[in-house]
Amino acid sequence: MEKRRPLGTSPSVSGATVRGLSKALMLGSALACAAVVIAVGAVRERNRPTPVEIGILSPEAEPGHAGSASCAGCHQAETRAWRASQHARAMQPAGPETVSGNFDDARAEHFGTRARFFRKDGRFIVDTEGADGKPAEFVVDYAFGIEPLQQYLTTFPDGRVQVLPFAWVTTPGQERWIHLHPDEPVPPGDALHWTGPGQNWNFMCADCHSTSVRKGYDAATNRFATTFSEISVGCEACHGKAAGHVAWATTGRPEATPQKGFASVAPRRTSPDRTPDPATGSPSRGVSRPVGDEVETCGTCHARRGRFAEDHGPGRPLADSFRPVFLTPDLFEADGQMRDEVFNDSSFRQSKMYAKGVVCSDCHDPHGGKLKAAGADVCAQCHAPEKFARAEHTGHAPGPNAPDCIGCHMPKRTYMVVDVRHDHGFRVPRPDLSVSIGVSNTCTDCHRDKPAVWAARAIEGWHGPVRKGFQTYAPAFHAAAVDDPTARDLLLRVVADADTPAVARATALVFLRGRPSAAVEAALRDGLADPDPMVRIAALEAHEGRPADERRRRASPLFSDPVRAVRLQAAALAPEGPPPEADATDRRAFAAAASEYVAALQFNADRPEARADLGRFYRRQGKTAEAEREYLAALALGFTIGPRIDLADLYRETGRDGDAEALLRRTIAEAPDAAAAHHALGLVLIRMKRYAEASDFLRRAAELDPTRPRYAFVYATALDALGRKAEALTVLEKAAAVRPANIELITALLQHALAARDLERALPLAERLSGLQPDDASLARLSERLRAARDAAR
Repeated sequence: MEKRRPLGTSPSVSGATVRGLSKALMLGSALACAAVVIAVGAVRERNRPTPVEIGILSPEAEPGHAGSASCAGCHQAETRAWRASQHARAMQPAGPETVSGNFDDARAEHFGTRARFFRKDGRFIVDTEGADGKPAEFVVDYAFGIEPLQQYLTTFPDGRVQVLPFAWVTTPGQERWIHLHPDEPVPPGDALHWTGPGQNWNFMCADCHSTSVRKGYDAATNRFATTFSEISVGCEACHGKAAGHVAWATTGRPEATPQKGFASVAPRRTSPDRTPDPATGSPSRGVSRPVGDEVETCGTCHARRGRFAEDHGPGRPLADSFRPVFLTPDLFEADGQMRDEVFNDSSFRQSKMYAKGVVCSDCHDPHGGKLKAAGADVCAQCHAPEKFARAEHTGHAPGPNAPDCIGCHMPKRTYMVVDVRHDHGFRVPRPDLSVSIGVSNTCTDCHRDKPAVWAARAIEGWHGPVRKGFQTYAPAFHAAAVDDPTARDLLLRVVADADTPAVARATALVFLRGRPSAAVEAALRDGLADPDPMVRIAALEAHEGRPADERRRRASPLFSDPVRAVRLQAAALAPEGPPPEADATDRRAFAAAASEYVAALQFNADRPEARADLGRFYRRQGKTAEAEREYLAALALGFTIGPRIDLADLYRETGRDGDAEALLRRTIAEAPDAAAAHHALGLVLIRMKRYAEASDFLRRAAELDPTRPRYAFVYATALDALGRKAEALTVLEKAAAVRPANIELITALLQHALAARDLERALPLAERLSGLQPDDASLARLSERLRAARDAAR
């Protein structure tokens, strides 16, 4: 698990449950440990999945599975490649042949936390700090991964399987124990302490390291009974249940059997023409890709996503069971380069190769996982080396130290201390963007002693002043991130460009939220009907916070969308259901979508963020008792800020201000830097007419999180009400300097200027506000009147 890495994204997730699912299921949450410390002597009491040999069917496998061993008779070459792959050894029972780490009384230390690795009674043992902060002995049940590092798992009595905090580096010559959070302490109670939810195998890791995982969480008892059909990633992880196929193969292979006995298969694209165009050195034509192709199959694990169902199979869209992420700043740089660990899929979907119909197995052997040719030779399957290996293209003299395709077009990042990953966006190096907006570039990743401007000038000298590249949305995403007033128009161009990757168009729609104009409304309407499900999800998400009648009207057609993640997002957007005038068909569609949404959240009921999302859903349906039940369940799973704020809001809405105040004061006592809790308590105190006290908490919220303009706006409004207008103006001006395109802040500043009859200050504010809301004719008229009044005064 990576440093401060969001939860639910293992790939299992970051993700949004679609609020829908909660963003924390893809992006993380701050849970405390719910596991119970266990010592070695109690091993037999533990409820752990049955360890079995690689390729052999687990006794807990559901009917319809055959196990990878059953495939070997017919598919011998594929089986040999698979057995040597990392997939085959993604998770193994701990034993002398599977554990690589030094357990010969080795020692390690991390910020005062000590660990000892030894063997006892034939078992591998780690003696280290438990959830209570005291040292205890933990049995290693499983070895997790093989290279460049191996992690170790232990099982608790409630079925939780946790990732122990130290990993063994397996790279020859570098073998050692490392802590995966080397630069910071991770004390007990922290969500990323090894006993906490951030290191929980059942949710975070299992479904991508084993085959046909069933999480088996029981919300009533807060216990897991997780099972798998195979302990590692076997044939059926990609091909689906194979018993029908084995029966077909052993009974004469009748031609009439649909799909050779498989329930479903990933559709194949038409055969591509890989002949390089003599002029460009690359194939000139691509092929279309069918829905549910092999990229979608690989994406079930090689994507940053949140899972909301366990019924996925080959041939189905990824978004039928998973919620992939957008290109948000916490995960990606403004140009789409990976920042956090995103597992390739979202990067690849940004690439020209994806647009041309390239699939994973064009470069990687699907069974062994290795490249089909060594290094950059794999690129020569489609791209003419005589065109691209020249100094005219690379800017470097040919030779053993010259950069190759991978070095320049697949920048690398290191995760988990030693695990190097390459970005699969296949982008053109753009050091000029490093100069203008501060993104990384592969040139100075290598030439670390040189500035980006040096690299940008070199690129211009080799290739001329016009920069090329398939990904063109960096300026728009950067403008959105810094709240530049030009962001709206730049984002609209991204959305309107049909050649822009769908994941980038979807992200642009998300960033358009809060930037009103007729053009934005048109883009959102078009987005709701876009062929790509992620664009439809983004268009729905961008409507969050709007009046109920508008949300219901926009969401209603998508209650029956063919892709489940879209239906879930529609239900999350409009829990109230379709508009009042809807017919019976629309009402049935909503009932079905709402039922799916509830089921998706209940599937992740082991996460407080999912319980809180379900509480919000019930709350907006007016089901107060059910909402409170879910919020309290979220709190019982561990300390998280969000559900506490939501529960306090519910108390406030239902006249239980005393309960809200008490809850928020307890929250602040436990998390004194939680800006949201200070803000919420300030609102409660205002309702209770304790204005002076409220202003102190609102001030603290604005100080703790200056990136949230709403906090500053509410604090300034409170100061105004208390007659402290000069202080209010200072707060607004300071916040507007951080968020110059925030309509609420600029409106408040304009009102201050108008009240003071300060024309010199009011006019530029009115003009800026008119630019932010270009379709508001009253603002344009106000600007004209102010301009005329100013000129007359001169």
